[in-house]
Amino acid sequence: MKIQSIRLHPFAGIIDKTYSFNNSLTIIFGPNEEGKSTIAKAIQKVLFLETNLTPTKKRDNINDFMPLTGSDTISITLKFSYNLLEYTLEKTWGASSSVRLTSSDGVVFSDSTSVQEQIQNMLPANQAVVEQILIASQSKLADAVNNLSNDVQISLSEQLRSTILKGGGINGTLLEQNINKEVINYFGRWDDTTSKPEGGASRESLTNRWSSGAGKVVKAWYDLKQAITIENDVEYYEKENNRLQEEINLCNENIKPLNAFLKLQKSAYDAVNQRILIEGNIVQFQMALNQFAKDAERWPFANADYNVEKKTLEDVKKDQDNINQELLQARKKQDFLKDLENFRQINELINKIKENEKIASTLVQIPESELSHVSKLRQDILNCQALIDGQKLRMNIIPSINGDINIVHSAGHSETIKLTSGQKIEKEISGRVSFEWQGINFHIQSANADILTLEQSLKSAQNDLLVLLQKYNQTSIDSLIKEASQNNDVQTQIKLLNSNLKLLLGKDTYETLKLRCDEATSLPGTRDIKILDELYERKSQELGKHKANLNTLSKEIEELILNHVSFENLDNRRLNVKKAIEEKQKILESLPPIPVEFDSSILFQS
Repeated sequence: MKIQSIRLHPFAGIIDKTYSFNNSLTIIFGPNEEGKSTIAKAIQKVLFLETNLTPTKKRDNINDFMPLTGSDTISITLKFSYNLLEYTLEKTWGASSSVRLTSSDGVVFSDSTSVQEQIQNMLPANQAVVEQILIASQSKLADAVNNLSNDVQISLSEQLRSTILKGGGINGTLLEQNINKEVINYFGRWDDTTSKPEGGASRESLTNRWSSGAGKVVKAWYDLKQAITIENDVEYYEKENNRLQEEINLCNENIKPLNAFLKLQKSAYDAVNQRILIEGNIVQFQMALNQFAKDAERWPFANADYNVEKKTLEDVKKDQDNINQELLQARKKQDFLKDLENFRQINELINKIKENEKIASTLVQIPESELSHVSKLRQDILNCQALIDGQKLRMNIIPSINGDINIVHSAGHSETIKLTSGQKIEKEISGRVSFEWQGINFHIQSANADILTLEQSLKSAQNDLLVLLQKYNQTSIDSLIKEASQNNDVQTQIKLLNSNLKLLLGKDTYETLKLRCDEATSLPGTRDIKILDELYERKSQELGKHKANLNTLSKEIEELILNHVSFENLDNRRLNVKKAIEEKQKILESLPPIPVEFDSSILFQS
């Protein structure tokens, strides 16, 4: 990459200036604060600083380079060559940021990330190396020049100064800065396109005028607008003053006939306050007289209504007490009905208990111990039988003659086997067998167990079981257990019935409950409890209504007594008020009358 030129428009203290670079060596020379470092910083920003910055990155990277004229953006255009192509890189930061990289073959990049990737590919090294060489090392160039020989320094100095000498010895940058300061001094905050202060209509208001950065032209514009405003205000006040003076003159003209009228009606006017006061008194007396008439008319009726309500209240209370007595009898009878129902259920339980006791008397009661013994005997018999059956023997007979053999098995079981000469007989036997053949008795048994002992145990258990069955007149173990189970069920049922009987009786005895039930049958008849409850509630509502009416009438009579003491006193007060009204009327007639064109004293006074 070879940089050809860079344009700052604006950047830092430079408003718009282009710096071109030679193909060989370009030296930027000048005193301090001339802008040498600004150019280096601009090259660094345009090459490496992206345009899509966060507010924090904007503050850290571009705020120091904002132009002195108050603009809110900075722009840099860099032209360079790379691989026989010419490139133009344009970047803008601030209120509106943008980036654009254009090549001489027509290719355009406007995405910030894509542009930075293209630039990185064209650089001879990474960002850190380029920044070190371009900025850090360039600042040490003065030291290198100072170390040159005298002749070389003089030659280089003459060469660098030649540009300034051609300009007549005037520093162009300094001159431009001074001119810009004067422009700002006169035209700061001035918009040439609208010939008004910058910022639009909101900044044209005198209350929101520019103060910071405002030039002489802007201040003069505000002074002119204020003078025009004052002139308009003066004109308005002069017109308003003339209008009010005309109204005053008109009022003075209107007052003249009014003054003549007041002079003519002076006597009536002087007495109007007294007339208004007396008329007010008459109105108040008349209102009191009307109220006295109402009270006099109402008082006898209030006393009569009070007596009627009191009598009605007593009658309703008496009716309610009678209903309450009947209700108590009905509830008592209802309670007795519960006793009657309990008594009926108790009798049913007693009958069932007797029936079960009768059944229990027909059943044999077998003690639990003997039932357990029967179960044990049955288990012993099964065990012995199983042990005997488990001792298997195989007997083979090959007879030489025909005949019969009577074989006796364990436990006395016997069978007869027919023999046929030459025909083999195979027989499986359990435990032990005995038989007799041609005068010889044979006894064959298993050698694995004591079969005789097992047979004795089996026979002993069978004999004991038989004794128990005969004792309870039963033919089998199952019938014995069934008999015991039936007896147990009946006894359980008797216990349950007795428990229910106790629960129904509660704290009562059968005799006390029977006495109450006998009493219930002698109670008089009553209406249904629901009907009585409704009647009682209705009487309660009536009672409340009559109590409220009685209370209202009582308060009304108390108020009449409080206001008038007695009915006779009320009549006296009526007479006195009538006399007072007559006296006030006489005084009113003696006063000067109000003009006939007025309907009342108040209107005349107004």
